[in-house]
Amino acid sequence: MLKHCNEDNENPIFVVRYEDLVANPRQELEGIYKYLLDLDDLKGTNAERRLDQIMAMGSGAASTYATKTTTGKFNAHASKYTPAQVELIQTLNADHLYYFGYANHPTEENSTAFFNFKDHKPEHLAKYYGFKKDNERHTA
Repeated sequence: MLKHCNEDNENPIFVVRYEDLVANPRQELEGIYKYLLDLDDLKGTNAERRLDQIMAMGSGAASTYATKTTTGKFNAHASKYTPAQVELIQTLNADHLYYFGYANHPTEENSTAFFNFKDHKPEHLAKYYGFKKDNERHTA
């Protein structure tokens, strides 16, 4: 799917991670609005007005039911995976873990690095946070 949408440019997509919505809700929602409305800037639009209303509501904006104690906490369920399971996930999904920003980086701090690689292959580092670059390309 990523090849079809990003490399072949068949259907643009916009990726939003839960962690980014929690950490930077305004920035992420603005990106979604710009993508969906095909706009470079929301200045003076109803979308900007609505975004301001949502942000004024604070954390209650998305609360329609009582959340679990783990909601909004990154990596809250890491202890439920065995070391063998984590290793298998890393081995099979390294490309995606780097692309979506779930891998550590040798020189950058990453609060969503749920998977810590000891050795970083150049081809994986080249994909690091690749979804953000693709989002920018699809909204330009």
